[in-house]
Amino acid sequence: MIPGTKIGGCFIIQKKIGSGSFGQIYVCKDSRNNKNYAMKIESLTSKFRQLAYEAYIYKILNGFPNVPHLHLYKSEKEQNILIVDLLGKSLESIISTYKKISLKTVIMLFEPMINSIQYLHQRNFIHRDIKPDNFVVGLGSKQSQLYLIDFGLAKRFRDPLTLQHMEFSDGKKLTGTARYASVNVLSGIEPTRRDDLESLGYVLIYLLNGDLPWTGLSVTNSKDKYAKIRECKKNISLEELCYGLPIEFLEYFKAIRSLKYDEEPKYNEYRSLFRNLLINLGYSYDSDYEWINKSLNKPDSDCSKMLLKSKSGSFLLSSPVSVKVHYQESSYGAGSDFEQQMNDLKKLLNVSSSSEHFSEELEFSRNDILTESKSNSYYQSIPSSTTSSYSLGDDNLTLSESQSNQSERDSLLIRCQS
Repeated sequence: MIPGTKIGGCFIIQKKIGSGSFGQIYVCKDSRNNKNYAMKIESLTSKFRQLAYEAYIYKILNGFPNVPHLHLYKSEKEQNILIVDLLGKSLESIISTYKKISLKTVIMLFEPMINSIQYLHQRNFIHRDIKPDNFVVGLGSKQSQLYLIDFGLAKRFRDPLTLQHMEFSDGKKLTGTARYASVNVLSGIEPTRRDDLESLGYVLIYLLNGDLPWTGLSVTNSKDKYAKIRECKKNISLEELCYGLPIEFLEYFKAIRSLKYDEEPKYNEYRSLFRNLLINLGYSYDSDYEWINKSLNKPDSDCSKMLLKSKSGSFLLSSPVSVKVHYQESSYGAGSDFEQQMNDLKKLLNVSSSSEHFSEELEFSRNDILTESKSNSYYQSIPSSTTSSYSLGDDNLTLSESQSNQSERDSLLIRCQS
């Protein structure tokens, strides 16, 4: 796509910032307000089209502060186009630069991470690909805000009307990223809410240590790779996995691993676990992340000394880790087959049931590692005119939003598509 090209009547392409098997990502500018946004483009001839489905999920989640806002989805010039808030670097990009993140920062990050996952679950979907690449920070005044992105593999796990959970199923192919997938998912069990949260636990350890015990496996094919990672995750004890970390990490993993297939996670208990840890370490939620004050290379020794003296009884796990290898892999996924979701999507996005622009089959490759986003920006955020708030008083996140702002955004979508 050539810079200067106008899309949707009001968005002007500025530059390309990434690409993959899904298509391309560009920075575009809204000619009416001069603000920059992120634009995903995929060809209508692409074998694995997913933007319509991703737009459907974004529409459902619109208004939540830890998810990018959807500004436009449409088919134009033989392409599907998705426009969302422009955001900054992913946590994976930050780790690749600084190797690891301080304990204080990781504990603070847990809150927006689990909030966004919980909200997705409350909207009856699971993510199925929780990893550092899919958590990104904002730009400018939004650098301290964390966002969950990439809902191409998200799947409905229960009926939105009856809240009936899907039946247990096994013998499934891996969906997501092997490095962060739960033991159950690697064993072929259909993912549920507990698996998103187990993946989150692996992300926390990766951010703290810069790697995981099963990274670096030497294998010749994907089947062997997944088998070796699965065996490593099964054989390593949780005490070994959480070696050198506060006991709260061990308690978190034990709680998640004990969840039944369709059991509601105790999100509030997990939040309290890490909130209390931060307080007992003498810290506060000041959102003073290292990528803002550029002190990522500062040793964490002071924090460790504080931890050993913690009044809460927290301690560093000291059993030896028996496995330590290094490995890098891309994400890989199986498709979804929710006809009801597709029908809902068509109604929501105004797509005709006979439209050639809509992919009925959502079986697509997830080898969509961006070729440029590692060193540049993936999505970079802009201040939103929306006033949103949410309450964490219980295990149900309550989202409230200005009706006038919502109407204004809906009007924006209509004007751009007309």
